[in-house]
Amino acid sequence: MAALTQDTTTTTGDLLPALLKQPGPRADLKRCLGQRSDSPAWDRAWGHLIAYLPEQPVSDRRHLAGHAIPDEQRAFVTVAAMICAQPPAARAHDLQTDPDRQRAHNLGVSLAIGVGERHLYTRDTGLSRLILLSRQNVDGLHRLLPGTVQHLRGTQVPVDWVRLIGDLADWRRHRRDIAKWWIQDYHRTLHRIDTINKQTNPNAESETA
Repeated sequence: MAALTQDTTTTTGDLLPALLKQPGPRADLKRCLGQRSDSPAWDRAWGHLIAYLPEQPVSDRRHLAGHAIPDEQRAFVTVAAMICAQPPAARAHDLQTDPDRQRAHNLGVSLAIGVGERHLYTRDTGLSRLILLSRQNVDGLHRLLPGTVQHLRGTQVPVDWVRLIGDLADWRRHRRDIAKWWIQDYHRTLHRIDTINKQTNPNAESETA
């Protein structure tokens, strides 16, 4: 993800601007959202991201011939597209923020912050959205997740992009475990926010109920 949000230097010493700063690549990646991985939009996206993806061994390519691209690569492209599709203020925030500071927030934590601190959803609506995402297969999750993430990033709710890539890549094999962690952390984070709110303003009722 560093190549998206941070300038890099090539081996020849040339400065390579972050992809998030480049309107052309950013637009190409945004077009991948909601599209199948065999669409022309993805064909263009590979040109911007291939340098950051490990090369598949020839034996693996033959084994995968006629099948979908690996889940890890699909997860990387989808998250890159979500980063590029953010509102301008959120993009600017990502360009100014150390990516390591965004760690340890899975989607459940992010949704809880959206509910408890930014008031984007009611408590029940946030949970219902999380449950809906948790029940999706791989295709459904890649289709529905961007809308939720973009809504969260509209108020700069922190999203751990690296963690999200890992969760998407593992979804096919470990969906139930990941969904459980999301939902548990959603409730856990809301409880922490409620506790802080009660300590700072003991007479106020929870606004997330």
